[in-house]
Order: sequence, then structure tokens, then C-alpha cells
Amino acid sequence: MLTKLKLKPARALAAGLALLIVPLAGCRSLKTYPDFQFQIAEAALAEGPPQPAGEGIRSAGEVSSYPETLTDVTTATGYESLSEADKNLYGPEPLAVGLADITRQTLSHNRSIRIEGYTLNAAQAQIPISKSIYDLVFEGTAEVSKSKVQTASALSAAVRRERDYGITASQLLPTGATVSLGYTYNRLSQIFAFSTINPTITQAFTAQLRQPLLQGFGPKITNIDIHISQLDAEASAANFEAEILDQVSESLQAYWDLVFAVKSYDVKVISMLAAMDLLRINAAKVKAGVMAPTDELQARARVEERREFVIRARQQVRDAEDRLKRLVLFQDYSPAWDLELLPTQELTWREIEIDREQIIDEALQDRPVIRAQYRQVYRRELEVEKAKDSRKPSLDVIGSARFSGLDSDGTKAFENATTFDFQNFILGMEFRFPFQNRAARFGQNLAIAQLDGEAERLQDVRDQVVFEVRQAVRELETSRQRIEITHSRVESEQANLNAEKKRFDVGISTSFQVLEFQEDLAEGEEAYIRAIADYNKAEIALERARGTLLGTYGVIVASPDLRPASERVLFPIGFE
Repeated sequence: MLTKLKLKPARALAAGLALLIVPLAGCRSLKTYPDFQFQIAEAALAEGPPQPAGEGIRSAGEVSSYPETLTDVTTATGYESLSEADKNLYGPEPLAVGLADITRQTLSHNRSIRIEGYTLNAAQAQIPISKSIYDLVFEGTAEVSKSKVQTASALSAAVRRERDYGITASQLLPTGATVSLGYTYNRLSQIFAFSTINPTITQAFTAQLRQPLLQGFGPKITNIDIHISQLDAEASAANFEAEILDQVSESLQAYWDLVFAVKSYDVKVISMLAAMDLLRINAAKVKAGVMAPTDELQARARVEERREFVIRARQQVRDAEDRLKRLVLFQDYSPAWDLELLPTQELTWREIEIDREQIIDEALQDRPVIRAQYRQVYRRELEVEKAKDSRKPSLDVIGSARFSGLDSDGTKAFENATTFDFQNFILGMEFRFPFQNRAARFGQNLAIAQLDGEAERLQDVRDQVVFEVRQAVRELETSRQRIEITHSRVESEQANLNAEKKRFDVGISTSFQVLEFQEDLAEGEEAYIRAIADYNKAEIALERARGTLLGTYGVIVASPDLRPASERVLFPIGFE
């Protein structure tokens, strides 16, 4: 029984070695991060601009429009006589896209969102790296030596052979202490006259402890880099959400630019058809001898001028398509440049009432850029704490214990060691302090200056958010007024043109005046289209400014977590 009791330390050593295999097994595994996954409530976008989320905006239940204001280009006089190039803006297979399509494609394929997602993954990977301070460190040594020298005394060994083996396991504790446990084996063979034990086998168990009392003491300082990496990951998640808001906002606004360009092309075609119809009338009157040839030439010049406008309008449509394709990236590796995008969204808008103060409060709470900047401030505060700790002197308690056994037989040497009869204890203190300590002193000044800068930057970000909200509200209100004004203008210009055509028919007006009224109507219709597009773009800008764009457009991000909470640092930390 006594022998078994003596072998228990050996069993404990074997168990300790087995435990060391666990972290080593984890070295082969890599943690993977979930892909960007989201859902879109497409039903909310089926009828047009969605109802805004949040409490600061009250919206109408249905979208608004003035469909009677614009004439359908396919019903305009002379449409059938147009060339195929002018009649068909699109080829035989354009891709019809709506608000839901643009939102989904932007989230799926936008390069800027992907890049920011990789940055978030990198920040998340830094957290387990910072936790590696608690990794159980296993070290092993092995050394064999042989020496043969001339000796002048029989007390000296002429031939010396030695083998040394050792294993050590070290662990950092939350208090800042480092604990290490080890086992050593030494076999020494010597040839000289008065050797009593040869070979000499020594086996020993060792334990060491170093506990800081001033600099580096306590869980707050020990775990500070882990907390900093968590704050960096939280800030990166907020930046990722901000990038999503920016890119979705830009894509939706580019989509409304495409809607405007397509509708503007129709207006240009209708205006050209009106000039062509007047040219036909003038040509008939000139042929009948009741009108001067100059009127026909004048009408023909206007037709060619408006044909140029049509060509430019077609180019504007293609340019708007390319800007949108660059953002939504319909293919994985390059935009589908030759793909034609046919917007299905009609010229509609949604009436809303705004509580300016409340939406500013919402923006200050929900904008991810503010959340990210707060994390930067917290990070700098931790760095100030770290710098303060570095100014303290280094005062460590050092302790060690060693239990050894010696014999010419390895088994007996091990048994002697496990009786713990042969022991050695050391307890001491170690003090260290740089006299000038310039690195620590000025390092603290640097950390405080960086903290002050981030705090000031936080105020600047808040001011910028308030400015963007106020600017978007003004643009929204202005665009809404422009819709009413341009709608009335279109109605007035249409009435003026009809009246002028009647006067022209009875001979009390000229073709020049009719052409001028036609241009005025085309300009009014284009201004009306632009006002609606700008209103919807301003509403998108407002949703982005107050941080509610994803909620308004029914986007739910399933992964990654855009608002991760800081984890408690628990000891021992696992092997992820």
C-alpha cells in the first residue's frame, strides 16, 4: 500500500501530461465566421416607397401619385412612325427591377459591404487572439552531453556523460500571477576515483509562482487587452452596419435616378413627336401655299434639336444603369455591364409628417456611426487605465518549491522524489523601476490626448448626424413643395399649349410660338419627374440619417450580430 501511495504523484503527472494534449488538439481547428445572412420583407416594398419605421414619422397608408399629369409615350401622336431606335429604349430581354430587387442585390453583391464584412471577421478573430494570454503553455527540453578531458586530480572526472529531460506547464492567472509546474530528469555518468554513486539519477518536481503586487496586478489590468479587442469588434460591427446603410441608401437613390432617366427619356420622345406632328402640319400648309416655307424649316430644325435631346436622354439612361450596376453587382466577379435594367417603380411617393426633435433623438440613439465612436472612446479610456498601470513600479512576489530524489536507479530516484522528504523552498521579492520612467509618463500623456481626441470626435459625429437629419428634412419638405408646384405647372403648360394650338389652327399664332409652348411643357414635365425622384431620394437620405433605413425597407440581418455585447472574461478560458 505504501508503494501505491508513493506512485500517486506519478499518476498525477501522467494525468497532467494527458491534459496537455487537449489544448494541443485544438491547434488544428480553425474558427469560421458565419456568412452575411439577411431577410427582406418584400411585401412592404411591393406597392412602392415603404412606410417609415420609428416613432418620429407618421406616414400615409397609401402612396400618392398624379397619373393624369403625364402622357403615355405609346399613345402619343406619331409614335408608330418612330424608328425602332427611338421607339425601343430597351432590347428584347431587359431585367425588370423594383425596390426589393435593388435592396436584395445590394446586400448580396455590393463590394463595399463585403469588404467591411471581412474587416468585421478580422476584428472578431482578434478576440480569441487576445485571450491567448491564458493559454496553457507546455514546454519540453531534452539534452545529451558527453565530455572527456585531461585531469590533474583523481577527484575530477575525466569522462562525463549527462542526459537532461524536462517538461513544464505554465499558466497565467487573472490576478496577473504566473504559475508553472515542472518535472525534470537528470542522469549523470562520471568516471573518477572516488565516485560513490555512478550513474547519478536525479528526478524532481518543481513549482514556481510570480505574483505582481503593483504593476500588472488584478483582473482589470490582466484582461484589459481582451476588453479592448471586444470593443474593437463591437465598433467594427457598427461600422459594418453603417456601410450597409450607406450602400443600400446609395443604391436606392441610384435606382430613383434611373427611374427619372427613363421617364425623362419618355418626355423627350413625346416632345420630339409633338415637334414632328407640327412639322407635318406645316409641311402640308406650305404645300397648300397657305404658309411660308420658313415655318416648315423652323419646325424641322426643332425636330432635329429634340432628336438630339432624345439621344442624350438615352445615354443618361445607360449611364444611370451602369452606376446602379456598379453598386448592386449582379454578377459575383464583375458587374453585368451589358444587362439592361428596366425599373418597375412608378412615379409615386408617400406623404409623411415629421416630428423633427424626435427623429433627431432617434438618430442619436440608432445611428451606428455614433455607436462605433462610443466604442472608440471606451477603448481609449481602457488604454489610459493601462498607461496609468505602467507608471507603477514593478514589485513581484516570487516563490518556488522543489522536491527531488537521487539514486543510481531511476525507479528509486522517482520514489525518493515522491516522498517529498527532499525539498527546497524559496520565497522572495523583486523590485524594478526606471528612474526617469519617461516611456510610461509620456505614454500616459499620449493615451489621455488620444482619449480627448476621440471624445471630441464623438461630439463632432453627433453634430454631423444632427446636421444630416436636418438637411434631409429640409430637402424632403422642399421636394414635396416642388411636387405640388411642378404638378400645377404641368397642368398650366398643357392648358397653354392646347390654347396656343387652337390659335395656331385659326391662324392667329405662329409655329414658333407653338414650339415654345411645347418646350415649356416638356421642361415642366421633366421638373415634375425630378421633384418626385428627389422627394423619394430625400426620404431615403432621411432614413439613413436617423439609422432606420433597414427597418423601413424590411431588412433583418440574421448574421453577423450587428450589436454584439461584451462578454465577461471567465477563467479558465476555453479552447476555441
